[in-house]
Amino acid sequence: MKYKAIHIWIFVLISIFGCRIERTEVARPFRDKLPDIPPIEIKTSRAPIDQDFLKWSPPQVSDFIYADYENTSVTHTPLIESAQIRASEDLIQVPPIHVESIGIKIDRESLRLYEVHQRNEPYIVSFDIVKTSQDKLFTVHFANDALLSMDYYFTNGIKFDYIDPALANSPFALAMLPYRQNSVNYHGITLSQDFYTPTVLDTTAIQYGDRPFAGVLYAGQFKIALNPKKHYKQVSELDIGIMGPESLGGFVQTNIHETKPTGWVNQVKNDVVINYNVRIEKGLVNTGHFDFNGVVQGKAGTLYTNAGLGFFSRIGSFMPYFENIGLTGPSQNGNYSAKSKLQYAFTFSSLLNVVAYDATLQGGMFSKNNIYTLHASEINRLVFNGSLGIEFAYKFFGFRTELHYITPEFAGGKEHRWVHMAATFCF
Repeated sequence: MKYKAIHIWIFVLISIFGCRIERTEVARPFRDKLPDIPPIEIKTSRAPIDQDFLKWSPPQVSDFIYADYENTSVTHTPLIESAQIRASEDLIQVPPIHVESIGIKIDRESLRLYEVHQRNEPYIVSFDIVKTSQDKLFTVHFANDALLSMDYYFTNGIKFDYIDPALANSPFALAMLPYRQNSVNYHGITLSQDFYTPTVLDTTAIQYGDRPFAGVLYAGQFKIALNPKKHYKQVSELDIGIMGPESLGGFVQTNIHETKPTGWVNQVKNDVVINYNVRIEKGLVNTGHFDFNGVVQGKAGTLYTNAGLGFFSRIGSFMPYFENIGLTGPSQNGNYSAKSKLQYAFTFSSLLNVVAYDATLQGGMFSKNNIYTLHASEINRLVFNGSLGIEFAYKFFGFRTELHYITPEFAGGKEHRWVHMAATFCF
């Protein structure tokens, strides 16, 4: 009897350790392929799931663990966007979950397990991860035609952009165009002032057949979504402001000009500016030294309503266009990413716009009895805009300059050119 009990215990121990060895052998081939990256934790705030419904068989992947759904449910290795697991149910829908970990923020409800499939056969579990970049950037834009010995039409513009992850919580962020696939998002605000003049500034006489004086001042919020795998960029922006004397366009130009532009007394009247702008870029050719992207954009509102189709291209040495917006912030140890070496590029762009409405030419939608504006029949409905530029960036600083060209915007008008410059700081 004593020896029979010993035999039974030996049989039990061999069975237990034999099962463990067999499970390790199954898991090892996939696990060896995983990069050596520390795991992050995925938490769910959803209601507990009926464990009888989730009749899991042992996972094939030792680094992919399903645990207590009432507390913290899943651990997985970052940058691994699929894993093979088995389930005994025909089809199990796993609820949305979200991630919070050091140095990365995942938007709520955006990390999703799509399907776990049937009959104990291995299927792919896929994730959509929408990250908010933790980089903070400040950009100053300046545009003027004086460097080209011109001083008319679009004659001056200054703009400030600020990007901060905290702006994802702004109520205006809800108005930004959604993008639910794998992406890195940048949320920012902008402040801009532009002014437009006819070809002659120093006369109070109305210049019929020419451009009216117009100033625009607005603030806005924008969102940039980048998908590096699909080579996709989506920009949406909501602008709110004012056009007319309250925009201070005449005040600014009068104080910076040697020759006083007295014609501002004839500028378009005050009117509200509410505009929504969208720009989408899709990479067609993207290598380490050459990018060629298709561009579709549209604007709708009380300032501009138009739609455009074109391309953007660059040649040089730079970070991948759809991974980030060109600069990298400090890493946790105070140094900068190895990718943040010197970058440089020559840029080219082309855009053909179909114009439905331009308040700087026609006056505001709500103001009446303007001293002088152009009639809708005088507006050119097809306008081409192109640019040539150069840009460079190193670590936390970037600079670019572009020469813009535009065909006549109204009947009897001239083509026009101006220079745009922008300096960006990342911190």
